Amino acid sequence: MKVWPFVLGLIVLTLLPYLQVANFDFVLLDDPQYVVDSELVRRGLDPLALWGALTEFHADNWHPLTWWSLMLDFEVFGLRAGPFHLVNLGLHLANVLLLFHVFRSWTGDVWRSFLLAGVFAVHPLHVESVAWVASRKDVLSGLFVVLSFWAYGGWAKTREPGWWWLVTLFVTLGLLAKPTVVVLPCLLLLLDLWPFHRLGDLRLGATVVRRCWRLVLEKLPWFGLVALTSAITMSAQRMGRLSRDAGDWPLALRLANAPIQVWNYLAKMVWPSPLYVPYMYDPPSSRLWVAGAVGLILAVSVGLFAYRRRSLAPLVGWLWFLGMLVPVSGLVQVGKQPMADRYMYLPMIGVLIGVLWCLPNRPRRTARALAGVGCLVLGLLATKCWSQVGVWRNTDTLFGHALEMDPTNDSAHYILGSRALAQGDPEVGLRHLRQAVHWDRTRWERRRLFAGDPNPKNTRHAKTRWADVYYSLGQAELGQGKLAEATSSFRSALELDPDRLDVRLSLAGTLLGQREEDAARNELAEILRRDPEHAAARRITERLGGSVPQVRP
Repeated sequence: MKVWPFVLGLIVLTLLPYLQVANFDFVLLDDPQYVVDSELVRRGLDPLALWGALTEFHADNWHPLTWWSLMLDFEVFGLRAGPFHLVNLGLHLANVLLLFHVFRSWTGDVWRSFLLAGVFAVHPLHVESVAWVASRKDVLSGLFVVLSFWAYGGWAKTREPGWWWLVTLFVTLGLLAKPTVVVLPCLLLLLDLWPFHRLGDLRLGATVVRRCWRLVLEKLPWFGLVALTSAITMSAQRMGRLSRDAGDWPLALRLANAPIQVWNYLAKMVWPSPLYVPYMYDPPSSRLWVAGAVGLILAVSVGLFAYRRRSLAPLVGWLWFLGMLVPVSGLVQVGKQPMADRYMYLPMIGVLIGVLWCLPNRPRRTARALAGVGCLVLGLLATKCWSQVGVWRNTDTLFGHALEMDPTNDSAHYILGSRALAQGDPEVGLRHLRQAVHWDRTRWERRRLFAGDPNPKNTRHAKTRWADVYYSLGQAELGQGKLAEATSSFRSALELDPDRLDVRLSLAGTLLGQREEDAARNELAEILRRDPEHAAARRITERLGGSVPQVRP
């Protein structure tokens, strides 16, 4: 069977929904941190910047190869968003074609390989990884993961040392691009089961135990690379959690979230709607949902294990899917989201393996019918993919869509509110910020009730975050001349964080504007009690004819 029509079909299928990204902007979701405002990236291929990407933590993470790729883009294209997007698309297309080649060479099945690569190409769950510049690490690490599969196929078949060293190179590059590919050596062990069936290779040993040991032993250097990368990444993320709020996530809540999200991912893979960013972290409505999710995972695992004598592919695909979700399951919480579409970029391959290679071989007529159904599915996915790609055109379309899908999305409200204030639209900005802080506090309380009170440190982080928003609200209301509303916002901020002297000073000024001098004097006195050298408070107090504490020389 000729291969080139399938390759051409995959190229067209991938480019049609995604080429529109050439006209997209950067969005106010990590793109400033990763590109627009990044001093590291904006230095281009400066040797010191290249070394800094390797030896320092940036964006609370360690992925130097991703930084180098973004620095190269800036060196070549400047700060134009379109080329950054097109590089992401080029990497995704390379992954699609490599997947087709790898699975066709492994299994000899052109149609199944085409359908796997096609679904991977246009599934709407992958839009976030491709159409978001800051998600460069997904498509870049995916390239080296698939290349490591290709090289491992050569090693498994020939046992030539050159292939082993090539796998080592690609594993290293994948870890440098995104540390969550730490499960890659485990995936290679799964490939030993299927499609390579290396447990039956007598060259590895006379008994199954010896063969298993040899398979693990050859991968020990790769596990060593994983351990080193994991230690570096945990250190980077631990420093990030110390420097900002990462913390309203008790262990009980994280343990409850992980199994439920397994089924949410599968549901969105079957029916990709609603898709938006970011998803909000709501606790399960009942612990029965958690127990049911865990029970279903165990039941499917046992069933596929029992089915292994007929076909190993479904079991391997299921373990692939579960294993790749472990680093992003939220057991170690990073950020505010309970799940994200981009986390399915590589795990989806496991589900596709399990489904496609579970289908029995059929007579030619039936096989043609199944191929027709597969192409219809690809067409429907590509249509949905086109629509979902358009969501990422700019900040307004991205977060406007998020609020259409979930009006309680506090992160979308925060970003759109701050953007509106910066653009001189206080009415829209204030409305979004009020909604943002309301839903943020509501969710925090739900999580607290589900999993018990968080420790005081995390509580303080949350209150500080809300106090910042109320302070921003008060400043904006003050700028509009809404003194009563500003007073209320400043008081709300002080209830959450009484140590904020800047808020207290603004409150005093607002009270003076409403001719409430006694209340203003009380606020000024509290400032001076906490900081007798506070210059602004001393100056206003003296102007009001009040006494100020003596400052020691």
